[in-house]
Amino acid sequence: TNWLIGQFPGWNYHLIDLDCPTFKFSRWRFKNHRNVNFSAVKSLKPPLTGKYDVIVCKQVLEHTPNPYTICREMVKHLNPGGWLFTDFINSPGQENLNSSYQKRAKTLAYFANNLRPVFKVNLKGKTEGYGLYLK
Repeated sequence: TNWLIGQFPGWNYHLIDLDCPTFKFSRWRFKNHRNVNFSAVKSLKPPLTGKYDVIVCKQVLEHTPNPYTICREMVKHLNPGGWLFTDFINSPGQENLNSSYQKRAKTLAYFANNLRPVFKVNLKGKTEGYGLYLK
């Protein structure tokens, strides 16, 4: 976010995360930025209310029980011509949920059917895969 603000200071930013120490740090770090808003996640559905030109979803999907639902919400709130940058680690276990791993193919197929990939997450990749999609 800090890098993006430096590149695009006129944009509005909406940071969404669990109410955790990292999120509290972000609130403190950007407290003087009137164009940065925050929402804490309180359910399995992201608290998106508007339309967005860019959505960045990094290191999230492998930790959620149903990444497919989250991705549908993100696409629903993405403006036409908007960008979605995401990743999806292909590894169950440890802090990554097995239920998320099992829904990875369905989630990536949803991206393929509803967005145009600039480059897509590699379905057969053994580790983290990055994707950039255009609506």
